[in-house]
Amino acid sequence: MPRASTGSQRSRRNSTSEVAFDSWLNRSLRASFGEVTQEPVPAALLDLVRAHSPGS
Repeated sequence: MPRASTGSQRSRRNSTSEVAFDSWLNRSLRASFGEVTQEPVPAALLDLVRAHSPGS
């Protein structure tokens, strides 16, 4: 008969699977969108952010 898992075993398993999922997601997103992050931010977008930032 299998032993019931304790809370710490369950959380360890969840955190291991979460780390694996996070790694997979990061790799997938970087492969799909990595080049986009290297592009300059459009001036119009910067103007919008500056216009709505605190202290402006």
